[in-house]
Amino acid sequence: MADLPYIQQAQEVKITGQDSLGDTVNYVGADANGNILTKDYSNGSATGGTAATSSILTGGIYNSTAPSLTTGQQASAQLDSSARLITNVGITAPPSNITTTGTLSGLGQTVNLTLFGTASLNIDVSGSGFVGVIAIVANSPSGQRTLGLFNINSSNIASSITTNGSYRVVGIAGVVSVTAQFTSYTSGSATINMYGTTAPFIVQPYSMNAANVLVTSYLNDGSGNALTSTNNALNVSQVSASDTFTTGNITTQDTSSTSTTYFNNQVWYSGTPTTGSVFSVTTAGIETGMVEISGTWTGTLQIEISVDSGVNWITHAIHQIGSPNFITSATNNVTGSLNLGGKTNFRVRAISAITGTAIVRLISSQNPSSTYIANSIKLVDGSTTTSTTTMNIVAASTPAATTNTAIVVGLSPNSPLPAGTNTLGTVNSKTEDGSGNSIASYNSQLDTNDIINTSISSGSITVGTTAVAARVSTSNLTNRKMLMISPVTYTVYLGSSSSVTTTTGIPIYPGQVISFAFSANVTPYLISATSGTVNIFEAA
Repeated sequence: MADLPYIQQAQEVKITGQDSLGDTVNYVGADANGNILTKDYSNGSATGGTAATSSILTGGIYNSTAPSLTTGQQASAQLDSSARLITNVGITAPPSNITTTGTLSGLGQTVNLTLFGTASLNIDVSGSGFVGVIAIVANSPSGQRTLGLFNINSSNIASSITTNGSYRVVGIAGVVSVTAQFTSYTSGSATINMYGTTAPFIVQPYSMNAANVLVTSYLNDGSGNALTSTNNALNVSQVSASDTFTTGNITTQDTSSTSTTYFNNQVWYSGTPTTGSVFSVTTAGIETGMVEISGTWTGTLQIEISVDSGVNWITHAIHQIGSPNFITSATNNVTGSLNLGGKTNFRVRAISAITGTAIVRLISSQNPSSTYIANSIKLVDGSTTTSTTTMNIVAASTPAATTNTAIVVGLSPNSPLPAGTNTLGTVNSKTEDGSGNSIASYNSQLDTNDIINTSISSGSITVGTTAVAARVSTSNLTNRKMLMISPVTYTVYLGSSSSVTTTTGIPIYPGQVISFAFSANVTPYLISATSGTVNIFEAA
């Protein structure tokens, strides 16, 4: 509008639009700052659906060589040759090595290392002569577990650390972090240095050549001592099981335990005994025990065992050494023995008021003990748990009487047998067939014959396109031993069930007679492509 006078330029100019008929409609709007107002006619769905009539498209550019920008520059979205948007998600690689160092000088202290893509973990332990047990605990989403350790210095596998040294941790796959801590502590301090790496520990292979194809392996006893062999056989020797000595004092009566009476008046004791009223030892894996009760005391001490790790207890007798007596309680000093095999726990408990101090000592051993029979043996007939019918054993000079019960010794020097012999005679046995007829034998072998001697049944059945049972009647002949099948007009097919078909069954042709040793417990089936007659014969 440069060719218009200024006044004309300053005059208001109205911009109008036209509708679809060409009529002028509306004026273009503007805001207070003179900016023209526009409307976006894009009607695409934000949630997905049919393609819109009008849409706004975001463009990108394809470069065979990606641009290189500097600070403050911009560029359009980059596409590949197929118009796919190129993106780059930045991922921080895990550190190749992670380390941590800390000092343990008591219970409750820890040294922790978070693992991030760690494949191998070494732990060096040093310190000023610590006394205690250090465990390396794995922390994972499923919980905690104690890790195994390979002692690099001694080549031994362990589950805990008790001395300075270098250790390789076993099994850290899936572990989020590891913790070093004392599980028991006495004195001193330990410096823990953990070193983790993303590289796995690699066992260097032997080069395969004639000089080192054969590799010598060495076995040790776990303490570094080499095992020996003779003539390519490992030397082994039996080591005597060690005995364990345990001592405790009883000074008061147990008033806390409870008792329950069960079958045949057996009494079970449970609960936590009063402090100072019991001497108790775990005996799992122990065979025998020697018990000694000594000291200056009065009261009653009861001997008890448990087979469920100390939940329930019952009285158990010990054999009083030097006498034929078996006792379940004592009111004075005594020494006795018992079999501890199968028992998880042993204890001596004060069941009455105690004065003084009773000293209880148990020597438990893994060695077996001899069975001691202190009294005569009584054999009963076993008909009831309280049977009084016992076996009679009489003197050799006394003949057997008809009133004697159970087992009777019938032979004696006064027997009416011929002098100089103990022969009772011979006995002939005869085998019969159940009807009183003797069964013959041939060359010391029993002579048998399987014959048809009970019943027979015969008849005709019609076999068609539906499978039917191969028998004369509606049920198999009782005790059947034989079944004969003979088609008259058409081929039939034999099967093991009613699902047999002319394809799956075994063909039997017209005029052919087939015999089977089918018992009454077996029912074969027949089917035919054309309905016809089949003769059936059963025998028992």
